[in-house]
This record gives sequence, structure tokens and C-alpha cells, in this order.
Amino acid sequence: MGNELTYFKFVCELIDAGIWAKMSPAARTLYPVLLRFSDRNFSPVYPGSKKLMELTGFKQKSSLRKARNELVELGLISITLGNGRKNTIYHFRFDWITPRGTQKYPSESRNPTTTEGSNSTPVGDTGVAAPGYSPIPPYNQIQISINNHPVPSTNSNHQEMQKDPFEELKKQFGEKSVQLAISEAQLADLPITPDTIYKILTGSIKQPQPSVEGIFRELENKVSENSLKLIKSSYIRQENDFFIFSNDLPLYLKNILIKISDKILFENINHSANLAIREGWR
Repeated sequence: MGNELTYFKFVCELIDAGIWAKMSPAARTLYPVLLRFSDRNFSPVYPGSKKLMELTGFKQKSSLRKARNELVELGLISITLGNGRKNTIYHFRFDWITPRGTQKYPSESRNPTTTEGSNSTPVGDTGVAAPGYSPIPPYNQIQISINNHPVPSTNSNHQEMQKDPFEELKKQFGEKSVQLAISEAQLADLPITPDTIYKILTGSIKQPQPSVEGIFRELENKVSENSLKLIKSSYIRQENDFFIFSNDLPLYLKNILIKISDKILFENINHSANLAIREGWR
């Protein structure tokens, strides 16, 4: 069933250059999750903070911001910050990769052996090869040539694993339409699957009408009974798709509401103040 699963590209140089070993656990968690939203060309992605926290397991937005800032400092990504109504955009960077034609790995001129001696692969305290050296592969690892080209597989399913999962949709709707639908799904934090993209292209995704009762139901098992009563009593009215609550609501309950829904506004404060409250949770 492996040939039916979706996958994303991960640049091996990130590990070979020793950058991965220097990254914090939080940064190692966030980077592949961001890659999961991109395509084979590493196009920019813009998943919302709520979705990133759900997929990474981060409990605090401060943890997400810290991991994001570390990836920026390492030169792995650059970002365009959101403004309250638009998500932050993540751009992947690869200018840290050693230019072609230069010696990437000092061990390339050596003859590594599995015995101890001057030619053995240097290993640190954790058992991981030192940065700049290629670790000796275990006996059951697939062998890779000096140019990092995989040894040709004799498995008949190898070509099927490389098959574009959206190939049939591209034939039916055109490649540009499919790419736009994928971008739309990423923006909406929807799963990037052929079924989802087909529904977008055919307009068969039905968006439920937002209701304040839905917000209250989601809060029932997440806040105390007294807090839920206070939130319900502070609700004023609905304007278009937005739900207006009293500005007298305690700040921590405002933060909870904003985290639950992006359709929350507070009465008697201007638009920029509403955005400032929301930006605190981005």
C-alpha cells in the first residue's frame, strides 16, 4: 500500500551538512510539518498557526514562534508575517547548501572501513557521525553512490511510487487549475489529497454556515461552566459572518474565543485593536 501514500521531499544536505544535528527538537518538529504543505518545487506555504500547533503538538504559540525564529536564523526559511486576516507565509531557502564543484564531505577522499583506525568514521558521544562525515551504513541500508543517486531499484512498484497522485486530475482539469486548487487547499488548511482537490475543482465542498451555537458547543468540554456562562452572557450579535462579544470580557477568555474561531470581534473597539488582539495569538 506504500505506493498509494503521499510524501514530500526532504533535502539530504540538511543532515549531511550537520545543520539537522544542531537544530532544537522544536525546530526539527516544525520544519518537516511545513514541508508537508509544499510541493515538489518547495513553493511557499501558509498554514495557520492553529493548524501548525495541531500537527506539531506544540501547546503554546510561544513554542511555535521560537521554533519558527530558529529556522529563520539558520537560513532554512524566510517569512512574510500575517496581518490578522492573512496567514504568515513561509518561504523555503536553500542558499546554505554547499555550491556544486566543491568538496562537501572531507571523508570522500578516504576509504572508510568498519574497523577502528585512522580511516574509521568519526563518531560523537551520541553515536552520530561528526558533521561533515558520512556515517558507515548498517548492513541492511540501501547503498547510495558518490553522487547521491540511488541505486536503481528492481522493484516493479518503484515507478508507481513516483507517480504524481494528481496526474488524472491534471488531465481532466488542466495542470494550472489543479495547482490553484492545491494552493487553495493549503490556504484553507485542508488535506492535500486527490479527493479534496477534486471537490474544490468541482465545487462540491459545502461550507457550513457559521453559528455562535457551534462556538458554544466547542467550548463546552474545554472551559469551566462559569466561564462558559460568562462567554454566553457577553455575546451581543452577529454581523455578516462575524460574532460580536462585549469588550468587558476578561482578556484570557477573549484569547480562548479567538483561538476557537477567526470570526470573533469585540464591541466598541476599532478594527486595528481587534487585529492587535488577534495578532497576539498568531
